[in-house]
Amino acid sequence: MEKTWRWFGKKDPITLQMLRQIGVEGIVTALHEVKNGDVWTYEAIMDLKNYIEAAGLRWSVVESLPVMESIKYGGPDRDELIEKYKISLANLGKAGVKTICYNFMPVLDWARTDLYHAWADGGSSLYFDKVEFCYFERYILKREGAEKDYTDEENAKADEKSKHMTKEDNDRMVENIIIKTQGFVNGNISEEDFDPVGKFRSLLALYKDIDRDALRENMRYFLAAIMPTCDEWGMNMCVHPDDPPMQLLGLPRIVISNGSSMLSIIHTTDLPSAAVRSLQVLRTISRNLLASMLSALTSFTSVRLMSSQTATSSRQITSLVVLILSRYAASSKSRTQVSQCVSITAAVSLAMRKVRSMQAILSTDVCSPSARWTA
Repeated sequence: MEKTWRWFGKKDPITLQMLRQIGVEGIVTALHEVKNGDVWTYEAIMDLKNYIEAAGLRWSVVESLPVMESIKYGGPDRDELIEKYKISLANLGKAGVKTICYNFMPVLDWARTDLYHAWADGGSSLYFDKVEFCYFERYILKREGAEKDYTDEENAKADEKSKHMTKEDNDRMVENIIIKTQGFVNGNISEEDFDPVGKFRSLLALYKDIDRDALRENMRYFLAAIMPTCDEWGMNMCVHPDDPPMQLLGLPRIVISNGSSMLSIIHTTDLPSAAVRSLQVLRTISRNLLASMLSALTSFTSVRLMSSQTATSSRQITSLVVLILSRYAASSKSRTQVSQCVSITAAVSLAMRKVRSMQAILSTDVCSPSARWTA
């Protein structure tokens, strides 16, 4: 296992020397200075790669090589954008950087309500509060029908929150959810925009007629187009799960971290290469399955219901294992691939044993607060 760290380029106040000092071996980064949609040139890639290696580290993972919105919703320029994407992939392959993280989340790559949430130990982190997001959707974004996506309790808490929120509080929420995150991640919105909320609404409107099936088809189209380039250069495309793993803003979201959504993606693509590259997804699922079930206790009102959900996830993931590993075995060409297959099978087997152990425990009704995610 390689110890890696997300690093945001030469302007990051955390230097590569600091990272090496604490035992980091590999770097997860991107060409953050390149405008989204533009080609990553071989020269720019090698400049950053050499800079990282000069510090005694390795550029292990690209996160991310952005998939443009027009590719996701199937705009008229998507073929042109996909061709640019393929050139960037080939340049990364030539440079020897072959593990690429991407996502297929519409409009927002990830959502947090607080970028500096304080903890009792003095630390801070990104934070997602579902009630705050409910308030944002209903009272700031004013999305029609948003209340239907939340429970009565969550809506009531958002209504209560509205009685105390000030203009400064609302501005902070817009800054956190729209400007800081989406401006940094997608470049769709900047701090100079006069009406960030209005612009955000216009981005959401692009998906008005796009449901989950349509988004899956657009993902299949994208993968079918890039996989020959990936195969030529031995690239590993690793899809990032939707973050947080729930429906938001009335948008279609299809990469939820459970067996059902992953099976759907694999069946939709029906590409052996894509199935092999789904190994990263399978590894993530197997390692995080128990943690996901524990965190789910905060969102289900009954542990008995939780037990039922767990049983369903267990069956789905078992099916996922069989599907991916069968395709993987059929295409494996080296002992390394076979070894990976064996190690992942062992990880999934361990997760399944933990699932069965947890099912024996989950038998008492409990009430729980609304779900919250931290990162």
